[in-house]
Amino acid sequence: MIGKLSRIALALAVSCVAAQARAQTTSQGFALDQFDPAPRGSDFFQADSLDFRGDMRLAVGLTAELGYKPLVVYDLSGNEKADVVKMQLFAHAGASLVMMDRLRFNLSIPVAIAQSGDATTVNDVALQAASSAALGDPRIGADVRLLGVYGDPVTLALGADVYIPIGSTAQWAGDGKVRLQPHAIVSGQAMGLVEYSAEVGFTYRALNQPIAGSQVGSTLNFGAALGYRPMPELIIGPEVYGNTVTSNFFQKVTTPVEVIVGAHYQLGDYKLGAGFGPGLTRGVGTPEFRGLLSFDYAPQFKEPVKDRDADGVPDEQDACPDQAGIKTDNPATNGCPDRDKDGIPDVVDACPDQPGPKTANLATNGCPPPPPDRDKDGIPDEKDACPDVAGVPSNDPKKNGCPRDIDGDGIPDTEDACPDIPGIKTNDPKTNGCPGDRDGDGIRDDQDACPDQPGIPELKGCPDVDTDKDGVPDRFDNCPKEPGPKENGGCPVKQKQLVVITREKLEIKDKIYFDTDKSTIQKKSFKLLDQIASVIKSHPAITKVRIEGHTDNVGKAEHNRKLSQDRANSVRDYLVKHGVEANRLESQGFGPDRPIDTNKTAKGRANNRRVEFVIVQPEAPAGTPAPPEATPAVPKQK
Repeated sequence: MIGKLSRIALALAVSCVAAQARAQTTSQGFALDQFDPAPRGSDFFQADSLDFRGDMRLAVGLTAELGYKPLVVYDLSGNEKADVVKMQLFAHAGASLVMMDRLRFNLSIPVAIAQSGDATTVNDVALQAASSAALGDPRIGADVRLLGVYGDPVTLALGADVYIPIGSTAQWAGDGKVRLQPHAIVSGQAMGLVEYSAEVGFTYRALNQPIAGSQVGSTLNFGAALGYRPMPELIIGPEVYGNTVTSNFFQKVTTPVEVIVGAHYQLGDYKLGAGFGPGLTRGVGTPEFRGLLSFDYAPQFKEPVKDRDADGVPDEQDACPDQAGIKTDNPATNGCPDRDKDGIPDVVDACPDQPGPKTANLATNGCPPPPPDRDKDGIPDEKDACPDVAGVPSNDPKKNGCPRDIDGDGIPDTEDACPDIPGIKTNDPKTNGCPGDRDGDGIRDDQDACPDQPGIPELKGCPDVDTDKDGVPDRFDNCPKEPGPKENGGCPVKQKQLVVITREKLEIKDKIYFDTDKSTIQKKSFKLLDQIASVIKSHPAITKVRIEGHTDNVGKAEHNRKLSQDRANSVRDYLVKHGVEANRLESQGFGPDRPIDTNKTAKGRANNRRVEFVIVQPEAPAGTPAPPEATPAVPKQK
């Protein structure tokens, strides 16, 4: 039977006469209860789960314990004679305090709330029955973690408990003498599903006395527990614990052993537990069964927030963990410094030392609002000399913020047709800001060689004069200082003219002859070239002449282009040798590319083989009106 296996059998070693004799002494009681709860907050009832996490982490709780028949006396036949302690209902109030993730202090105060039993006599020794509530011996203990942490496969701790002898010996609740209990505990977890604990210790018990054939004294303590977690909040499993008296190792009546099958459930910061189990031996204090209920206030451990810079933003969320900053919704800036305290971290604050509002523009984010700038030119109105017209910065306060005016004529460059030359304001966009035209000849004063005399563009604004009074204007007069008829280019009749001056060209009435397929000028062309040189030299208004060489299409085009270039160069060299400034001449050969007649006839090919003298007109500066169309004063002679 379980009862016989789990209860102590106190053999009656007396004869019938002795059994009838009167008891001579009364046995002193002791702390009978073999259940000693683990520090508060443990995942088991008796075993310790070694949760040392936290600092100044407190747990308090209460365990209600019911033991049935922990002390029974039998006769020699094995029949139950008396239940000295039939029932014990204990409440174990306790607390534990974890410090520095390593040290733990604990307190347990046992109180027998209700007890019952029958007194009896064994070998002339009276055993008093447990009959009333009583205080047990409070336990004070300390443990230190040596290895591992809660949740690791292996955690190791050493500790010791002291039992204060203030409990009632008469009610089997206290020893009446100090008990010391050093111990070693190992626990661990695997995969979050399995947890175990094992303990070995020694209890020094000053009380050392026989009791009805058994012995009470110092003990070697042992225990183990194994739990399974079907869910994180719940652990279920068996616990086995017991001890053996050191003076009589592992004898049946000196080795109480029990098993408890229990469950603990963590409900927020509270832990509830329930357990039940039988005694396994006949050792003193082993009940037939024991039932347990527990309630703990054991706040779950929360990993301390790591915040190296103490800015209130956890390091794992802090983008700047070593620099105190502010909390933001942006992971890239959360916890980063904000020197100007405007709520915008310095890393994205365009003005980190000046408080300003948040903007979507990275260039202005966190900057003070800009001063008013009506024309949006970046120059505050208070410093803008032209606050309603967009302008440019200037060191001159009178011009700062006004439109750019490089020539300083008061006309903005955006409206100035001549931005680099001071001018006058006009209603014509083509002349606005350009120099004026005093003589009204349509030529700007800065380009007019005769700004106070109306003139013509061909003469740079000077009058179209006729020096020799022959009716031929100097610009078309081959001999501007010698009178002559128009038909002879304004030269005396005795000087037959082969050159006619037009607006675009110096037209020649004869050809320039070269040796065949060469650039050598034949002598019969010297007179014509001398006349051309004379005309160019006597007309300084003709600033540049382009000498063009042309050929027919006979032969290879590339060869003809080179030949025409060489011939044009020869003519240029001849004119330079005869007094024409080299910078007034340029030469270019076009080969067969610009025919003026057909190349299908000999006459047409002859006409295409030619040299032309083109008057190069200088480019008119900006703001110069287009000259009127004009016709040459001397018609081309046939």
